[in-house]
Amino acid sequence: MRNTGIEYTSAERTPTILPELAELLPPLSGEQLAALEKDILQNGCYAPIIVNEDLVVVDGHNRQQICTRHDLPYKMAVFAFDDLLEAKQWALDTQKGRRNLDKWELGKIALKLRPEIEARAKANQGARTDLSATLPEGSAPVDTRKKLAASVGLGERTMGKVMQIDEHAPAAVKEALSGTERLLVLEDCMATGCVGQRIAAILAQERMEPRCLTLKNLGGRFAPQGTVDQLYKAFGLDARSVADSVEEMLHEQ
Repeated sequence: MRNTGIEYTSAERTPTILPELAELLPPLSGEQLAALEKDILQNGCYAPIIVNEDLVVVDGHNRQQICTRHDLPYKMAVFAFDDLLEAKQWALDTQKGRRNLDKWELGKIALKLRPEIEARAKANQGARTDLSATLPEGSAPVDTRKKLAASVGLGERTMGKVMQIDEHAPAAVKEALSGTERLLVLEDCMATGCVGQRIAAILAQERMEPRCLTLKNLGGRFAPQGTVDQLYKAFGLDARSVADSVEEMLHEQ
C-alpha cells in the first residue's frame, strides 16, 4: 500500500461504492452515525475519503454517504493497493484503532476475507515449486485458521471458536452474538448443562462476553404440577416476566 499523492474533489470525480468493502465492518450505531453527521454538518468533511486507483472507496463510506446526502463537498485521496484483499486489510487495520470491535466481530470480518486469503495462499503455494515437489498430490499447506487469525489480530484458538460457532451454531445464536451488548437466553429446561450455560462458558473463555447476560430456565428444581402457562409463570418464562427481564437489561448500565 502507498499514498500516490493524488487527490480529487467530489466535484471532479465520483467514487464507486463496492458492497464487499462497504459492508466489511459492522455498521455504526444510530448514535454514532448521528454524531458523525452532526460533526460533518458543523465542520465539513475535513478528512479525505480514501479510494484506490480505480476510485473505489476503501475507507470513509459513512462520511461519503453523509456528504452526498447533504450535497456537501469532500476530498478523495488515492492510495495504491496490490489487490482488493490488501485494501480490505488496510481498511480494517485503520478502523480497528477507531472502533471498539469485539472478538466475535473481528472473527466475522476474518471469515469475510477467507476466500481471498485462501486463494492468495494457494497462489503463493503454486509459485513455490520446491514445495509442490515434496507434497502429496492434492494436499495444501494452507493453515486457514492461522492466516484468518493473523488477518484481524486474533489468537488462533479464538479464531477456531469463531469458526465453530459460525459453522455449527443456530442462526439465532449467531445473530445474538453479532455486536450485541445484551444477551437473554430462554429455556424450559434445568439449568445444569443447558444451552445458555454452554454459550456463557464459551463467551467467558474467549473473553467475548456481552455487557449483560441473563439466563432464564427452570433452575435447579423440578417443576411442580400445573398447566404450561402456570409453570412458565412460576419460573419467569411467561411473556410478562420475559418483557420485564428485557426492560431491566435495557436499563442496566
